[in-house]
Amino acid sequence: MSSADQIPASDAPQAREPRDARRRRELIEATITSISKHGLSQTTVAKVAEIAGLSAGIVSFYFRTKDALLLATLEHIDLEFERRQQDVLERAGDDPVRQLEAMIDVYFDPEVSDPGRVAVWVAFWGEARSREAYLRVCGGRDEAEERLIVALFKKIAQQGNHDRLDPTALGLAYYHLVSSLPENMLEDAVPFDFEGAKATCRSFLASIFPAEFSAVGTAPRTDAPADLTPVGEVAAPSFETLPNWVYHDAEFYQLEKQQIFLRHWLLVGHVSQVPEPGDYMTLEVAGERAFAIRGRDGVLRAFHNVCRHRASRVVTGEAGNCSGAIVCPYHGWSYGFDGTLRAVREEKSFRGLDKRRFGLFELELEEWMGFVFVRFGGDAPSIEASMRPIEAETSQYRFADMKPWGRPTSVDCDFNWKLFVENDAEGYHIPTGHPGLRRLFGNSYSDSTE
Repeated sequence: MSSADQIPASDAPQAREPRDARRRRELIEATITSISKHGLSQTTVAKVAEIAGLSAGIVSFYFRTKDALLLATLEHIDLEFERRQQDVLERAGDDPVRQLEAMIDVYFDPEVSDPGRVAVWVAFWGEARSREAYLRVCGGRDEAEERLIVALFKKIAQQGNHDRLDPTALGLAYYHLVSSLPENMLEDAVPFDFEGAKATCRSFLASIFPAEFSAVGTAPRTDAPADLTPVGEVAAPSFETLPNWVYHDAEFYQLEKQQIFLRHWLLVGHVSQVPEPGDYMTLEVAGERAFAIRGRDGVLRAFHNVCRHRASRVVTGEAGNCSGAIVCPYHGWSYGFDGTLRAVREEKSFRGLDKRRFGLFELELEEWMGFVFVRFGGDAPSIEASMRPIEAETSQYRFADMKPWGRPTSVDCDFNWKLFVENDAEGYHIPTGHPGLRRLFGNSYSDSTE
């Protein structure tokens, strides 16, 4: 064995652990890395396998399902933290001051409170779907820890004759301070200051119990920037923008897609574009495809622009007309204007096919003053309810009766969508950026939040 292959002494106990236990630990560590990098919902068996350098089959062998793997990861880090805390509390003895000091060291011990482990706790607590699992695994320890801190505060207050203090309220406040500070580890811009966090907790304790904690390292931070504002002058206000990473981070865009684009109403076009049965207009946004089509009954309906067979587009272009039926251009599956599956090529090869179950997926559609909106999901208010504050004003323009003079056009631009929205929200660029508008509006141009 070469020197590079020899196991360091510190790693020897790990090397001697049973293979199954070692493999499970490796997969849990890979899961922690995946959750901290991709989040809970975007963590998959395939990603964990890739991080661990193993096959997805191995992951499934040890944990069967993704949910079982995620739960085992939470149980692992919670037990790891609980054991470390029990150990230091036993060594601290019955002294409440030493016990609180020991708990600080555990909370800010890089081995049990590193950013990856903190990300797991925050992910389980932060997502409604997984919060029940968090409470089932960690809720009991959290409650016991809260009761212990309050009991220690009461003990110190009693021993020091601090009769004017409310140890219950102060203990609860301290518990929430010490348990929430580790979340700051998830801020990538600045490395987490473990010693600074400890000093913050000790300063809090010293401000309540100065005699008991004055000699345990409560010196003020020396790395805090001094206030250099001259006496009598007012500090200039600080203005903050969104951090750069939210304009190009792929995971953040996926969140925007799910929480914004696919949960709210999106404009497809105008009723004048689809006057006759079979007329349709399409929409593509955030990687999703939809179309609205006029039925033989005169009703507009919207569907995912996805064939139920192999996901081909069933209609093409920005607008057009389906003569008689919606026919997939790839395999020829035929749908009615109401989305029902009518005919299938080589239907005999689809034994037992129930065409009633394989119609196009319908979307919500709403018309407002001639404009047609669709929604992929969510529970946002209706368009009519949202537009009600401006209905009286806009009705004067008779939008529903209007017809376009030219064909619709679109322009693809290589920048994040938020830049366009932010630019449009800054009305003060009008005088220099659009002098023609200023000549039209005069100096009274303003934006309305409605």
